[in-house]
Amino acid sequence: MAQQILVERGIGDERLANGIGTATRGSRGIWSGWRDIAPQRAGLVTNLHRPGGNITGQSGFQVELEPKKFGLLRELRPNATTIAVLVNPNSPFAQTQISDIKAAAGTVGQEIDILNAGTVPDIDAAFARLAQMHVDAFLIATDRFFFIRTAQFVVLAARHAIPTLYFRRDE
Repeated sequence: MAQQILVERGIGDERLANGIGTATRGSRGIWSGWRDIAPQRAGLVTNLHRPGGNITGQSGFQVELEPKKFGLLRELRPNATTIAVLVNPNSPFAQTQISDIKAAAGTVGQEIDILNAGTVPDIDAAFARLAQMHVDAFLIATDRFFFIRTAQFVVLAARHAIPTLYFRRDE
């Protein structure tokens, strides 16, 4: 007896992934390409090394790297007293990103300021506020909306002379 396998490739969020999880109940599922999914947090798998269940696949793991990126920023700017983080409040991962970064900052006694930007004008306003705050370093959290705004971030960071750690390198 042949077993039905559903193969899905695309970019989506946890809602799409959970839809795939529901669609594959009773069969096997393979998924690939979701940038903003934390598979364990989404409840798709219980363990990344041995996912179990009926789904296996690949994720970009970018969201889970926020504490690591914060640590790299601290290494690059060890004397920074004021660090700000930009998060998209419209992201389903915003609260997770904030709590993960705050936890990482707390382990080294670093205070951080969280700024929100969910639109293009919000990004401009966030950089204007950063300039007024005189931050020593700036971290841009991973987000699909920010992904296509790299040029805007680079221009604004250079204009305001703010050392900034981005979530990807621009090609």
